[in-house]
Amino acid sequence: MVDALNGARYYTTLKCETQAALMARVRRMIEKTCQWEMRRVQPNGEIDVDGSTRMLKEPGRSGAIKHTNYKEVIQAFAYAGVITGDATYAKTAERLVRSQGWASK
Repeated sequence: MVDALNGARYYTTLKCETQAALMARVRRMIEKTCQWEMRRVQPNGEIDVDGSTRMLKEPGRSGAIKHTNYKEVIQAFAYAGVITGDATYAKTAERLVRSQGWASK
């Protein structure tokens, strides 16, 4: 999801009149990444990391073992919703927010 988030940030800098083909490719990458991640989001909003070779195994930059960065995942889904116009991504972001107790149910 880091790729989707960074791709979405990059997308916002592009100009549709001169970079339409690049925008389409970046948008498709964001969609594919979010669609893959949505299969990992459980009904309660938790993200299933079973089978990951990195999460809960690999140390991050701080040296601590990596955990799901819900803030970045939520941002990526929110951007995807705006960029694609697909409300499913925004609804997924909302479900993740609620799963973390950051909003009322």
